[in-house]
Amino acid sequence: MTYRQFIKSLVCVLVLSATAGSVFAQSGTESGDQKGKQEYVQKHFERMYKKAVERASEKLENGTPVKAFAVVVSRKDEVRVVEIEQLKKMPADVALEVLKRSLRALVAKKGSVGAVCMVYSSKNPNKDAKAEYVLVAQMEHIFGPTLAQLTPYTMKSGDAKFGEPVVASMEPTIFKIEKKGGEGGE
Repeated sequence: MTYRQFIKSLVCVLVLSATAGSVFAQSGTESGDQKGKQEYVQKHFERMYKKAVERASEKLENGTPVKAFAVVVSRKDEVRVVEIEQLKKMPADVALEVLKRSLRALVAKKGSVGAVCMVYSSKNPNKDAKAEYVLVAQMEHIFGPTLAQLTPYTMKSGDAKFGEPVVASMEPTIFKIEKKGGEGGE
């Protein structure tokens, strides 16, 4: 990824910020301080995404595939990358599932994680697309907002060529809290 592409990816954070606000509003939270919470969530999403893009860029520049990893924000507002060494040896779909389960266990056991961004690449499911792969960043916040950014890309001569990212809402997978009676998450 070139510097220009990296900056372009960071500009996508602005798209995420705007989208995070609308996703948060749709989550049904009825707090008097909703705007403060929305800004808090947006700040976390922006910081996680920036760190995720930096890490994914490093991998792509080195010609390394982007196996599943995560960026988390602790409740103490610390951002860190979570990579599990064993995932590098697993098939992509298995590695992603193991990462999800590990993050759920971390959230449940420690209770110190406030937001998660899972990052991975996969073959582009759109057979008509020019891009071979899709870089996926799935973000979730303990307050409820969730979204995914999908950025198509192709590797040419060791350089990643990125297409326009698409932002979509998604169901929570990490902060999904089962209610009594077997009802769905919040």
